[in-house]
Amino acid sequence: MKRILLLFFMFITIFQVSSQTITNSNIQGIDCNNSIGFVSISTDIPASWFIFKRYDDSSSQYITIQTGISDSVSLTNCGNVLVEVLNSSFQISDQDTFSISCPLGITPSNHENVECHGDSTGALKGIAYGGIPPYMYSWYNQGNLYSSGVDDTLISNLYVSQYKLFVTDSSGCSDSVISNISQPTLLR
Repeated sequence: MKRILLLFFMFITIFQVSSQTITNSNIQGIDCNNSIGFVSISTDIPASWFIFKRYDDSSSQYITIQTGISDSVSLTNCGNVLVEVLNSSFQISDQDTFSISCPLGITPSNHENVECHGDSTGALKGIAYGGIPPYMYSWYNQGNLYSSGVDDTLISNLYVSQYKLFVTDSSGCSDSVISNISQPTLLR
């Protein structure tokens, strides 16, 4: 009877060791509505141990941020998170990488002032990053909509004025940036 119980226990232990996998995940990026993101996972069997690692750009490697029996981690930095699930023998039985989105932002990447006094040869370009694509770009001049669209990152043929780029991502988060187009002084 002891041998049967021992074999049964070994079978259950081996089954647990080899079958523990991530079955579900819940990911919240860092966005306009909060300053904390999180990763929460579920496994097919209660896990013995979880290791959460965040990718560090400066060292180009994953750095452990949390270990233990907790199946979730809160984050204040966006980027990639590696989750390792350890079985009862503390060996990795499953792992997965999750991406935590960054807050929405705009990079003004091109600014060309008017070339000659009185012309309309100015141009502005703004590129959205972070958030949840796709992005809607809306350009305003003196409070009036000048141009808008999903791919409307560049506007040209601009005259001297102030322009505002307003970007909204698919989750409703928004950001804006103001740019001024100037011109050379009129020669007399």
